Amino acid sequence: MSALASLGKAYDALEEREKAIEFYELALKIARDLDDVRAERQTLMHLNNARNPQAKAAKNDKSAKSGSSKTKARKAAKKKAGSSGGTRRKASRKKSARQDATSPEDQPGSLSSDKEN
Repeated sequence: MSALASLGKAYDALEEREKAIEFYELALKIARDLDDVRAERQTLMHLNNARNPQAKAAKNDKSAKSGSSKTKARKAAKKKAGSSGGTRRKASRKKSARQDATSPEDQPGSLSSDKEN
């Protein structure tokens, strides 16, 4: 985000819409001169929000409502993925524990078995 767009965002947050719109329009002109499509898109979005504060509020309300279902879906997916991953980890730990349980005396050619011979 350009410095001009950042200033516009600051004025928008202070609810000084006219000042915010001025900075957004300057930032938009520069983004278009530089053919910076990403900056142009972001600046247009901010400019729209400054010109239509009700639309911004409605959008925030809509995202808050849909965000809760998205969060639930993510948690469910993580839980599902975690359960299979946990099983693999447990199996790996069991195998590791079995290897640790094997004492050095049971190993052929170990020092402890050499002492007995």
